[in-house]
Amino acid sequence: MRIPFALASSLTLLSACTSFSRVPPGETVAPAATVSVTFASERNLEAVDDSRVYSLPAVGRVYGKVERATADTLVLRNLHVESRRRQPALPRSARLTVVASDSARVEVRGLSNGLTVGLLAGLTGLLVFVLGVVTADES
Repeated sequence: MRIPFALASSLTLLSACTSFSRVPPGETVAPAATVSVTFASERNLEAVDDSRVYSLPAVGRVYGKVERATADTLVLRNLHVESRRRQPALPRSARLTVVASDSARVEVRGLSNGLTVGLLAGLTGLLVFVLGVVTADES
């Protein structure tokens, strides 16, 4: 029972060591990557699910998984839309096409070296503290 719990805890902690980093202009994003697209000014977008079209007014940021990517266009499976306006509930199969421009900041989610080092340093400190308490109780 301890080994699966330790493995699940380790995977959870390591998955928390991610952050978004900016994609340089002109660079394509790998399929299945999780991205954030932030617009300098809000945009009206459309999501499509089969033949149904969902209007998304005044969108400031979109999070999603990349299904297809070209130099300036991303097709995302929608995960989350940030807006000051109420948005329709989108089915998980809805697709959103975003044309990245100079006014759109595209960031991809990946492992963060700083967060990982901080986590490992904190866990090492905790381990040293626990070992110190255990050895002090034994003497």
